[in-house]
Amino acid sequence: MTGERELMDRARDVIAARLTAEHPGWLAGHDIYGWHAHRLDDGHTVRATGPDGLRALIGAAPPFATWHLAAELRRAHPAWHIWRDGTGWWHARRRGNFRQEHRPGAPLYAVHEPDAVLLRDRLQEQDKQDRPDMPGDGAGQAEGPAGTAERRVGIAEGRAGTAEGRAGE
Repeated sequence: MTGERELMDRARDVIAARLTAEHPGWLAGHDIYGWHAHRLDDGHTVRATGPDGLRALIGAAPPFATWHLAAELRRAHPAWHIWRDGTGWWHARRRGNFRQEHRPGAPLYAVHEPDAVLLRDRLQEQDKQDRPDMPGDGAGQAEGPAGTAERRVGIAEGRAGTAEGRAGE
């Protein structure tokens, strides 16, 4: 009896893994109440008595409201115009005047990703490229003569011409 139960549990695990692979963004499983799937974006849950019913319910689930994801991204990155197109891809382009430089590692004018999380990561990378030597990130502080890091901080904070900015020289 115990061996039969383990075999059934392993079979259900294989089916759950297939369901999860068939429906990206969903996590499928089985418990004592039957089959269930959770949408990873918002936690929406569907339950069914079998895997075929679960597939049907996943397909009929209401779409995930993406407006709050877009709002969070827009608040975090106000210099970017962010939207999701009809195919589900996320796009961002810079607002205002931006001159695109054509060199390796130059900041980008527009970014496109299939997922909001990937877009957020790309926008964070772009923000780091926009301000490479921020105070407190440790960048470039180990190199150069004494006081170089202080001069960079003074320049970044607009104190280069003041007595406070010249103190590190």
